[in-house]
Amino acid sequence: FMILLSALVQLGMFVLTQNYMVGYLGAQPEDIQFAVMCTYAGIITVIPVQFRFFKYFQTRSYLLFNIMLSIALNLICLSCRDVDLFLFIRFFQGIATGNTIVFGLLLIFSRLPSERVQTIAQ
Repeated sequence: FMILLSALVQLGMFVLTQNYMVGYLGAQPEDIQFAVMCTYAGIITVIPVQFRFFKYFQTRSYLLFNIMLSIALNLICLSCRDVDLFLFIRFFQGIATGNTIVFGLLLIFSRLPSERVQTIAQ
């Protein structure tokens, strides 16, 4: 749950830092809104292939890789000063965040009894 919470907090930070990013990068607000949409596009891109990753990779190493990738992308994004590069990084942040969220949810639902999964999932 803490891993899932960290990924969800990161999604919130993508939206909450828009005004800061406008001032820091000197970009238009529409560009930063587009960066948020790029993040969501990265999440949507990775969802269909997650079920295959769940079968072929070990849980601990896969989650550790995604968390380290997210940290590295956040550090790169922190030092970024180019809007085009920022959009590119945000897409990959969406992929890394989507990996963590979907894989965390799959782990949670795989550990619950089947009658409780239907209730909780809704």
